[in-house]
Amino acid sequence: MFEKEISRRDFTKIMGSAAALGTVAYYALPSFGSLLTEEEYAAALKTANIIWIQASGCSGCSVSALNYFNFGNQSNIGDVVLGNAPELADNFVNFRFQPTLMAGQGYVAMESLRQAAKGSFILVIEGGIATKDAGFYAEVGMNNDNTHGITIKEHIEELAPKATAIFALGSCATWGGVPAGKPNPTGIQNVMDFVKDQNIKTPVINIPGCPSHPDWLLLPIAIVLTKGLDALELDNLLRPKMFFSQTCHDQCPRRGQFEGAKFSTTLSNGDGCLYLLGCRAPEAHGDCPHRTWNGKGRWCVDAGGPCVACTEPSFPDNGPLYLNMLMWNHMNTVAIGLLGTAAVGVGTGYIAYKRQQNKKKAQKAAK
Repeated sequence: MFEKEISRRDFTKIMGSAAALGTVAYYALPSFGSLLTEEEYAAALKTANIIWIQASGCSGCSVSALNYFNFGNQSNIGDVVLGNAPELADNFVNFRFQPTLMAGQGYVAMESLRQAAKGSFILVIEGGIATKDAGFYAEVGMNNDNTHGITIKEHIEELAPKATAIFALGSCATWGGVPAGKPNPTGIQNVMDFVKDQNIKTPVINIPGCPSHPDWLLLPIAIVLTKGLDALELDNLLRPKMFFSQTCHDQCPRRGQFEGAKFSTTLSNGDGCLYLLGCRAPEAHGDCPHRTWNGKGRWCVDAGGPCVACTEPSFPDNGPLYLNMLMWNHMNTVAIGLLGTAAVGVGTGYIAYKRQQNKKKAQKAAK
C-alpha cells in the first residue's frame, strides 16, 4: 500500500491531525447523466457536511465506499491516508463523522460529531436501529461524564430532527436486512419506520443494497444540495427512480439466454441464465448490471452468482438463497425440470406473479 515505510508514531500523528479536522476525504467519479455537471457534483460534495452513523450491520456499505477509490495509476489508498493524492484537491466528500473511515477515536471523534451537528448536515445511517431494551445492543461513544455509552437509538433521536435529509444506506437501514431477520432478537427497526414512529419530520431517502453502491448515495446527496429535495424523484419505497426504476432482470446481459431457455445448472458458470439456480433478478430493482462494484468491475451475476434481490423489502427472509423459487413455493402445476419453451413460460409467469406481489408491498408501504 505504501511506497515507503513509516513508523507507528508518525502514522498516529498524521491520522490524529486528520481527525482533528473532522473531515474524511474520498474520491469518486460517478455517472452524471444530465442531472448534474461534473463541476456541480464536485462542488456540492466539497461543501456538504455529512454525518455517517453506523448502526446494526456489517459495515459492508462502508467497505463498498472504500472499494470505490479510483485513482488510475496515480495514487492508491495509502496515498489518500497520508494526504499525498493530488486528485483530492478537486474530488472529495466532506465526511464530518464516519467511524470506519475517520482516524480519530474517543473524545476527538465524538467532538467531531458534536461540532458537525451544530450546523446544517446530511445524515447517513448505515444499518438497522436496535430498539429492544432501549437500544442497549448498539452504542457509539460515551456520554459527557463517561458514565455510560450512547446508544445508536439515542444518536439518531438527537440528530435526525436537525438533519437536512436522512439517507438510509444499505438494506439493513432501508428494510432491516440481516440484523432484522427472524426472530429479530434485538428489535431492529428500519430507518423509515423508526423516523415515522418517533414523529420526526425530516425526509428519508432509501438507498438499499447489500452492499449499496456509492453512486446511489453520492449523486442523490449532490442533487439534494444543489437542486433541492423536490428534484430527487422517488418511488413508492422512497428509492431514487434514477437507479431503481427497472429490474435487474430487464437489464441483465444474460436476459437473452433466459428468453432462449439457455439455463445454467451450476454456480460460477460464465454461460447460461441463473434463474433455475434461484436468481431473483426479476423482482430486484436496481441498475446493478450497469453500475457494477469494486472499481466498476463486478456485480453478482458477473461473478457467477444469482441475484438475491437485496434491494427489496423481503430480503433476506425471502426464502433460501440459491434455491429455485418455483420449487420453494411448491408450485406443483409447473414442471421445474423442463427447459426450453416450457421453462420460459414458467419463468415469465413467475416474474408476473412477483411483480404483482412487489406492487402490493409498495402500495402497503406507501400508506
